Amino acid sequence: MLSSSFQWFRFCGNHTQRSDALWIPCPIDPSHSVLEENLQSHLNRCPLLKQAQSLSSQPFYQKGINAGREYEEEEGEEMDVVPKDSIFTSEMKRTAIYAMSAPKFLGLIAKIKSVHAAICNNIPESFRIPEACRIWTNREEMPYQEKHVLQQASILGNLEEFGVLRKASLISNATTEQCDSNRESERMLMFLQWLSLELEEAT
Repeated sequence: MLSSSFQWFRFCGNHTQRSDALWIPCPIDPSHSVLEENLQSHLNRCPLLKQAQSLSSQPFYQKGINAGREYEEEEGEEMDVVPKDSIFTSEMKRTAIYAMSAPKFLGLIAKIKSVHAAICNNIPESFRIPEACRIWTNREEMPYQEKHVLQQASILGNLEEFGVLRKASLISNATTEQCDSNRESERMLMFLQWLSLELEEAT
């Protein structure tokens, strides 16, 4: 319901008709548009830019690691796949896929299968659930889809196994000797929720 000060508006802010000012796609993320007169200020606060800057500060980050080459030469024709030094959004990737002809799309799938077979032919399966996560995985009703909970809990278990993530018991001993198992579980579950959000953003 609209407040009394906006009673004369027919639509809410999301559905009101835009003014005659020029709207242009955001250069950072073309999935949304901004007023041309506000472009410079928007570029400094675009959510995708902040996300990209945060990601690039991580020690594991390598720009364009999953993007492939900017230019790919096939059958003597040079094709500009992605503009150089651009940020790759999900919409940009979908657009590039939809623009492919059927033979090129099938060729891409064949390349992916070939590379996968060459480097991923001997990956052992390792399913490990940390004790701190069992308070969640043993429930009859899980807060998220079961496959996601088990997958993310197993990621934590393997991180513990390889020493990347310290076990909850070690963390609790470092903070307080009186910390009970419920608090350990809460910390692990908070990390699990954070990891879930990170994985969703990454994909």
